[in-house]
Amino acid sequence: MTLPPYGLEKIRLGNLIARFSIGSFQLCLCMGTPCTIENPYSSRIWDLPSLVETHRMNDVEFGYTDLCVDGEKWRKRTGILAASVPLDLMIRHCSSKGGCCD
Repeated sequence: MTLPPYGLEKIRLGNLIARFSIGSFQLCLCMGTPCTIENPYSSRIWDLPSLVETHRMNDVEFGYTDLCVDGEKWRKRTGILAASVPLDLMIRHCSSKGGCCD
């Protein structure tokens, strides 16, 4: 499958932003500064080797939240990688029944 030029540019830019975000997260982690990375739960960013390795570091946690619990019109599951930030304050899960959000 060949992508059109705008698709290739979108991927290049997304990878550039991901590398910058991961590098910033790692710098904050080294400095003891609380930080998070947030992205859709299904995003491929969570599979990037540098982020997988970062997730294995001490004081780093991963969780997800469902934004419908906070008023979004659909579930919109969002992943959060955090360092020195209590995730329990950010994590809320939808207990939908029959496909209908709370």
